[in-house]
Amino acid sequence: MSPTSSLTVAVLKQLCKDKELAISGKKADLVSRLLKYGASEEELGIEVEEESEGTEIIEDEEGELILESEVVEEKEIFEADEVLEAEILEAEILEVELVGEDEEIPTLIETALGTRFSTSEVDWKKTAALVASLLILGGGAWWWFSLEAQPFTPDPLRHGDEMGFAVTGGEIVATGEYASKVFEWFGSDDEVCELNVDFSGKGSIEIKEGDSTDLSGETGNDRLGAVKQRGGSGFSWLTMEKALQYDFDDVSISKSEQLKIGCQEMPSVSARVGIDWTEWVEISGQNTLRSQFDYELTHPDGHLLGEVTSFGLGGVIDSLDALGMGASMIFAPLQVHEVLGNTLIDKEAAGNVSGWSWRVTGSEEFGDEMAWKILFQNKDLEKHCLGHATIHVLVIPSSPWAVRQSTDLLITNEDSSNCGTLEEILGEYAMPEGRLELRMSIEKTSLSRGEHLVDLGLSYDSKPDFSALRPPSSEMQDWASNNQMHTPDNSTKRSHSLELAVSCIDVFNTPARDALRDYQAYIWRAQDNRADSSKTTWNMSWLANDDLSGWITIDVSGTTASSETCTIISEGMHDDAPTHNRNAIPESPSIAWMESNRWLDGGLFPEFSGSDGLAAKNGQWHSDLKLGILVATTGFDLPDSLDFLPVNDAGRTTIDGIRSWDEGDWSHTFTFAADATDGQILGWSHVWSSD
Repeated sequence: MSPTSSLTVAVLKQLCKDKELAISGKKADLVSRLLKYGASEEELGIEVEEESEGTEIIEDEEGELILESEVVEEKEIFEADEVLEAEILEAEILEVELVGEDEEIPTLIETALGTRFSTSEVDWKKTAALVASLLILGGGAWWWFSLEAQPFTPDPLRHGDEMGFAVTGGEIVATGEYASKVFEWFGSDDEVCELNVDFSGKGSIEIKEGDSTDLSGETGNDRLGAVKQRGGSGFSWLTMEKALQYDFDDVSISKSEQLKIGCQEMPSVSARVGIDWTEWVEISGQNTLRSQFDYELTHPDGHLLGEVTSFGLGGVIDSLDALGMGASMIFAPLQVHEVLGNTLIDKEAAGNVSGWSWRVTGSEEFGDEMAWKILFQNKDLEKHCLGHATIHVLVIPSSPWAVRQSTDLLITNEDSSNCGTLEEILGEYAMPEGRLELRMSIEKTSLSRGEHLVDLGLSYDSKPDFSALRPPSSEMQDWASNNQMHTPDNSTKRSHSLELAVSCIDVFNTPARDALRDYQAYIWRAQDNRADSSKTTWNMSWLANDDLSGWITIDVSGTTASSETCTIISEGMHDDAPTHNRNAIPESPSIAWMESNRWLDGGLFPEFSGSDGLAAKNGQWHSDLKLGILVATTGFDLPDSLDFLPVNDAGRTTIDGIRSWDEGDWSHTFTFAADATDGQILGWSHVWSSD
């Protein structure tokens, strides 16, 4: 005897969804999975069914009713060899032992077709022959009818999903400012006018599966599979962790440098590039909580490694998405359910999503499955004369990602002859000069599926209280409206605070002192240098209400301001001044509060300020780290050295730091930025290289 369930496959799949379990597999798999995760036999309608002779009505893997005869012998139907040789079954060669003419066979037909027939309504001999044909054809008939891809709804992601893929035909062409930006990103200051990169290799994409240790603070295991991760304020959240890896082991790089005689092509070099991009999406708000972009470049002249961590931002990819291009679709395998949702994919399917239009263009075989071909096109790029972007993908029911994907991207402002005024403005002023081209193809090489569905949009017990993310109201200071001169510092972690440095300005008769006293000036940029333990060198830029701006550099020692403890190193005036606007400056806590409650707590950010932190060690800033303050107001453009700071909005105050050091054969550079209105770390970058 064998245990069976009286429920249909469709009902069992719904129970799996309700219990957040996978819905793949045969009926027996679904029953086994539900029993494993606590469903009762009564709930599943399980009963012990006696083995019996005769004809049974059963369900196939898709829940459709089919017929199965367990007692009819081959010789009672026809000789198997005749079928194999004929390849085409004809009703005339089928002979079946039939029931008596006076007997009806409604039960068999009505169960399969949902309609009651009798011998008076149909030729039951032909009906029996048809049934026998279907029984013998079995899987062969299913294969024949499946030569066209079947409609399906994309399967959501599960924790533990992973797909490996090959990368072929990769090509990047960058000219003008695009080429310079790429080399600047990798730490080079070469004036590059054109870059060509050919690449191939392999990659993988994975949804990490957390364990029970990630569920501390939860009252149950409902969110099992989620991964706990810290955000920019140091609090822990439950997330979906997505990891994308590339290993480009065959890379050819050629560039042209801007020399006095013009743009000259340099010899090409071979290289190897590795890229790891990990994103943590908070499962309740479905927003990026944190992302990390690691890269490694090995070339004949040396080795370059980098780590870029951002909080609440997606780095380069999300920056492009902000332009409405959906650029993340281009650089990673397309996650079908994320893009198309519960849309039924069939030969008539089409739509629009994230600025892209898409449509099914046909089907073709992929391995032993039939796949739908889908074309994505970005119409906005063409409409605004900014280039084009097309993605061709193959999708199958068993994979949450596209199993084949070909990308063709061009971003440029070089061809605006057929554009209107708005498009010409966008092309000329909103985009960098030059063009960026990307072509690459990926194809699935392996796939494994996880068990637990990813829970996006659902809350959880340990979710931080949003009120705890902000500093206490008692710590907030509206210094700009109160005609104070600078962002409050009051640090006890550094020997000489900004308050002491500004007091030193008042010791000497300088334009800076006059502006601060008489013209409601404030410090809009300041940076310390603590490399000499006996003093701190402060470089401060001030801005008066007549929009005059200047700078002053002072050495500060001791604990009070005097001519003995303060020394002016240099001073001068800025040629270009930002706009004076105290009303646009937000209130903020002191830097001392943010140091103690955010940045220097090694338990919150171990890699930033732990026992081997990049910015601080065991709660103390590294002495070679320069700490800076930037107050951005309306009409202010950042200098090139600070263009990594996210201060596009007027009235934003940012804390930044930079540190450079040598360790063995490696040269290191570390930078970070934080929001001075709440202490949240925005991100950091660590680059190290060797010759």
